[in-house]
Amino acid sequence: MTTVVILTLCFLTALSCKIKKVKAPFITAITWYIHLLFLFAVICCALLWLGEYSFKGAFTNRIILSLYAGSGMIVYGLSPKEISGKKVYLAAFFAFPFLLLIGLLLPFTRIFTIMLSVYLLADGNVKRYPVDNQVCLQTYTVPIVSRYPAFSIIEHKYWLFEKTTHDVISRQINPHDIRLQKLNTDSIHITLSDNTRYDTIISLKAPQPGYERQ
Repeated sequence: MTTVVILTLCFLTALSCKIKKVKAPFITAITWYIHLLFLFAVICCALLWLGEYSFKGAFTNRIILSLYAGSGMIVYGLSPKEISGKKVYLAAFFAFPFLLLIGLLLPFTRIFTIMLSVYLLADGNVKRYPVDNQVCLQTYTVPIVSRYPAFSIIEHKYWLFEKTTHDVISRQINPHDIRLQKLNTDSIHITLSDNTRYDTIISLKAPQPGYERQ
């Protein structure tokens, strides 16, 4: 819901400014520089993502992306009527909700639009189970897509960042109990329980399922 709330508030603010024809050059300039700051943060997120890193926090990257898009909407709402490359760039953010609406109305783009909306707007359910101060197991579920969580290992790195190793457990299981035990500096014993019991050992250097026992 965080992404939807941020984008909705920013869109309504931009729409209100556009309808009322607000003229505030100083605020427009400040908002533009804030938008550029978020653009720089988004570029950092993309570079970190290439190395399977991200800023600390389950939703930090998503919030940065939302504020980047939302600030673009607000700058568009505050900008005067003119034809320029900057205005076209900002118009893309403001037009995004309308494009989603058109995509939902057209039968041949409806499924693609729904999938895109879920990917961009649905935060999902994230839970983190700490192993120690540096490592935790994360479960991520988007109920609309699947009722089974995706399992990832999160390692805290360099104060501000964390490294994510995705899909460390391939089995489809919705556990009601998760137990973690760090065997040594390089491996973790994970026990998942639903109607059955699933045991595996994950290597932090090269995470992969070790063995299964029911």
